[in-house]
Amino acid sequence: MNIEEKFNFDRHNGEEIEGMQRFNAYYLSRNNDDSQTVLFENGNQYIISPEGKVVERIDAEDELFIDRQIIRVLNNFIDCNSLFTNDYDYSNSNYDGCIEIYRTSKEEKKERSILIRIVIDRDSKITSIPNIMIPFELNHYGIGKKIMFEIFKVIQKHNYKLYLVQMVESFYNRMVKRGAEIIVPYDVVEITKKTDLNS
Repeated sequence: MNIEEKFNFDRHNGEEIEGMQRFNAYYLSRNNDDSQTVLFENGNQYIISPEGKVVERIDAEDELFIDRQIIRVLNNFIDCNSLFTNDYDYSNSNYDGCIEIYRTSKEEKKERSILIRIVIDRDSKITSIPNIMIPFELNHYGIGKKIMFEIFKVIQKHNYKLYLVQMVESFYNRMVKRGAEIIVPYDVVEITKKTDLNS
């Protein structure tokens, strides 16, 4: 497929129903040079020239979009996991290499609390987790380890490292026992393929 065909496939990806084609949702922005950026709901991004020609495509799985990929897998994980109750709304923010996933009580409308914070350093290719706050009612289900595993699967594809930083001593000791590699004693460990995040 050439770039125009890929663009049309992303735009109409879906079955035709009674002669009608499905249009995927997308975001559109105008650039300084009068070109346009189109970002489809599947994560693929295109640049359209001022003359209306598709001139560039960046695949959703490209390293450039590692932040979007992490957000997507975490949102899917939350949506598909019955332990995350319908009593809470989950939202995210993504700015300056920092991703934060929040949870807010629907009933009490309290101030939102951070579920996890992830910092991406593209220069060093290190993704760090300085904050993971699993709610009390989810404490003994391995949710934190499962979330780390989902993130690890994404960053591993792009040869990034996953560091846990600013840990309390008990959490640090648990992660070392699970095979995390010590980077800075009592402060930083690296999650590797040898780290047991499943049991």
